[in-house]
Amino acid sequence: MNSPIILMIVTLTISLVLFFLALLLPRFIGQMIRLPKLQTPAVLIYKGIRYSDKGFYLYILIFELPTGKRLTFHVKENQFINSQLGDHGILIYRGDQFLKFKIKY
Repeated sequence: MNSPIILMIVTLTISLVLFFLALLLPRFIGQMIRLPKLQTPAVLIYKGIRYSDKGFYLYILIFELPTGKRLTFHVKENQFINSQLGDHGILIYRGDQFLKFKIKY
């Protein structure tokens, strides 16, 4: 056989393997080290809307925990609308991802 053809086949095979590893590995790692879902009492202390330079609105909620720590989240519009300053409740989040705020009445 011609060695340039073999070299081309080997190179193509290695390239395909590396491509699929690069495509699938981040997802696999993300599933393996998934952050835990956390729940904590919190008070909503800030609501704000900012216009992004990419042409859409960012809805921001800041919560204060009993420890004094403050957590900032970008949320969906309906989550923003359904929250009122001063609301007390249970904040549920994962890392920097807002999941839910269960308001206590």
